[in-house]
Amino acid sequence: MPRWRVPACAAAAGFSVLHALVHVLDTARGPVGPEHWWIDFPGVYVPAVALVVLTLLVARSPSAR
Repeated sequence: MPRWRVPACAAAAGFSVLHALVHVLDTARGPVGPEHWWIDFPGVYVPAVALVVLTLLVARSPSAR
């Protein structure tokens, strides 16, 4: 496995998590209604969690070392 996969996954996960955090803050502060928790769930929060899990799996793979 190429060595660039861990940094690439980490960058994608970092961007996605920061993007999800913006959505959390917008919903928590009130500019958008509470229904946005469910609107954002499949397109924002699930991908962020999936990318973090993918990054951890890639980083723990034997070929990443």
